[in-house]
Amino acid sequence: MFSKKNFALLAFSTAISLLLGELVLRAISPKAANFNHHQLYCEHDSLLGWRKIPNSRGHHKTPEYEVWENINSMGIRGPEYPLRKDSGEQRIVVLGDSFSEGYTVGFDSLFSEVLKKKLMETQSEQRIEVINTGTGGYSTDQELLCFESLGAKFQPDATVLMFCVNDPWFNNQHRYYSRGFKPLFVPEGDSLRLTNVPVRQMASRSFFSKTKDWLLENSELVRRGKNLRDNARYAADGQAVPDEWRIYQKEKRRKWKLPGR
Repeated sequence: MFSKKNFALLAFSTAISLLLGELVLRAISPKAANFNHHQLYCEHDSLLGWRKIPNSRGHHKTPEYEVWENINSMGIRGPEYPLRKDSGEQRIVVLGDSFSEGYTVGFDSLFSEVLKKKLMETQSEQRIEVINTGTGGYSTDQELLCFESLGAKFQPDATVLMFCVNDPWFNNQHRYYSRGFKPLFVPEGDSLRLTNVPVRQMASRSFFSKTKDWLLENSELVRRGKNLRDNARYAADGQAVPDEWRIYQKEKRRKWKLPGR
């Protein structure tokens, strides 16, 4: 018979084993990349789904990089940009997702800042400003709405749209993973109709979900266990193509049989 004493002993020995496993993994192997290395410092937005939190500062830290991200009062990474454009000033607005936001590098190393410096070197007599509105998780539908609601206010002389290969898939989705719901354009005749607006907020996360994320953030044992499970599933699926890449998947050509063969 399994007594309470045996159960307590089993629970205690399991806890000690897990603790030892955690300590051994941390001691003998390099730390795995943080589970939430692409954390977004965002808040809900009824039009865009989410936006960077105005007047905030985000910290991104992994074994590969450590970056502080400063967000201005309009929810744009970087300094304050006045809406009014100075006489003779040339402005470029950049639209994009996390690749454009560039939270893995310092602000001065952003491609948009490098572009600004290069342009000013060739046109030293003219002031040039490049305003990067890139926000992690956006697709071109949200980027269009971002331009109409924010980017256009800066009176840009040119606009750069940064395309990502998963944009076509997420342009047809009403939700982006756990980041939240998003606007959705649907075909209507020869035009598009905006739906899902105002975008509703995600329901509050359960205690179980919060605990799972905390363990993935802080436990090498749990994180590596998840990696093993994901790799096993990936192998079992025959390296199936993820949903967001399937639009580029080539269909196998149909094999035709000749008569009499």
